[in-house]
Parts: sequence; C-alpha cells; structure tokens
Amino acid sequence: MKDIVYYTAELKDCIHKGNANVSEQTIEEFTELLEISVDFCLEAYERHDLKSLSIFLEEQRTLRRNLTEELRNSSEQLLILSSKIVQNYNTFNKLLRDAYDARGFEEEMELIEQGYRYVRSILRYLYRHAHVQHKVLKENLEIPASTLSDSLKVLEQVGCVEKIESGKYSFYNLTVEGKKYVHDREKGIDEEYIYDPDVFMEERRNMVKNKLQCVSEKAESLGYEKNPGVSYKKRQKIFVEQVIRTGEKMGKSFCMG
Repeated sequence: MKDIVYYTAELKDCIHKGNANVSEQTIEEFTELLEISVDFCLEAYERHDLKSLSIFLEEQRTLRRNLTEELRNSSEQLLILSSKIVQNYNTFNKLLRDAYDARGFEEEMELIEQGYRYVRSILRYLYRHAHVQHKVLKENLEIPASTLSDSLKVLEQVGCVEKIESGKYSFYNLTVEGKKYVHDREKGIDEEYIYDPDVFMEERRNMVKNKLQCVSEKAESLGYEKNPGVSYKKRQKIFVEQVIRTGEKMGKSFCMG
C-alpha cells in the first residue's frame, strides 16, 4: 500500500486534470486501499478488537484529512456524495447482517413470530404431534398452503423445525431448541396435553381385553357351540369381522378422547 503523500497527490492531480487522465493503475490502487481499509475495520469490529481498530484509524487520520481537503476543491461534489452514500449503505448493511447472524435463537424466533402470523399455531401443533405432514397441518390449522410452506421454511432455516424426507412424503418435527422455545412460552401446554406412555399402554391393554371379551360373548350368542352346523371357516370369518369393527371403534374413541 502506498503512503499518504502518494494518495493525496494523485487525488489532487485527478481533480485538476480530470478523471479521464487518471491511469487504470491508479484507480486499482485506490480501489485496493478502500477494500483493505473496509475489510480491516469490519474484521476488527467483529472481533471486538477495539485496540487494533483505534490504531488503524489513527494511522489513516492524516490521509482522511488530506483527501477531504482536496475533495472540497472538486467540481464533482454530487459524484463524491453519491459514492459516500453507496459506501455508507455497504458498511452498515454488512454490520446488520453480522448482527443478525450473531443474534440468539430466541431473538430470531421472536422476529419470525412478528413477521409470520401463523407461526405460534404451527409450533403448538408440532409440540403436541410428531412426524406431521404438510397437508395435516394445513387441514387442522386451516392455513393457506403457500403461507404454511413459507412459515415452515423459515422455521427450518432458523433451526426450530426439522424436515424429514421419506420417499415422496415429508414430515415435520420440532427440534430440541424448538420444543424448549414453545415450552418456555406456552405456560401450561404440558398440562393441556399429558402423555404418559406407561399409562397409555395399560389403558390400551385393558380396552383390548374388554373388547375381546365382548366379542367372545357375542360369538357365544351366535350359537357357535350350540350349533355345530356352523363351519369353522365361517366362525373365523365372523370373529375377525367382529375384531375389525371393535378396533375401528377403539380408534375412533381414542382420537375423540
């Protein structure tokens, strides 16, 4: 990188002779200086290395002052101001992106909830159900398909929802972070939906036992033992039909419960 005197002299010469007389090499050198300066400052800022940033800016203080004085003599004030606007945008846009990247998961989720109307409903549903298809969410939450897709995509990008591909089907689950986020913000959600695997299995065994007892009693009422004329094959068919109907009723009662 050239010294302060060189850059000041080149700018002064450009102002007096016009931009058309500036060599390509000089333009490249100024471009390199700009890139080096911006990259160094941003990197030091991101690392919170204020000491290095302070030293670098102090070294460039004289150059900034000299360049500013020469620019005041230029007739291209509008061009100069426009370039400063562009540089200002680029600098702060970079800082904004870095700030978003460094933002915590919870803050990201809060922003998403502010921008996507149905996100909280989706999160509640996925908290209570596992391996949910897109169409199931759409039907149960009555959310437009495109809106649902956009919401799921942004939740997936932030790491709140995971998408599982299985052949031509896709299923959605909350991640560990997603479950924690919902649990912390939905007070009482576990009380609303208590699921104890041991209790559930015991209840299901009792239901099956009782229903099969009913089927057995029904079989006796059909006169299997009193009517030896009924073939074994027919008895099996009737018994299976009874079990199937019983299973369907059990499924409906469980879903309704």
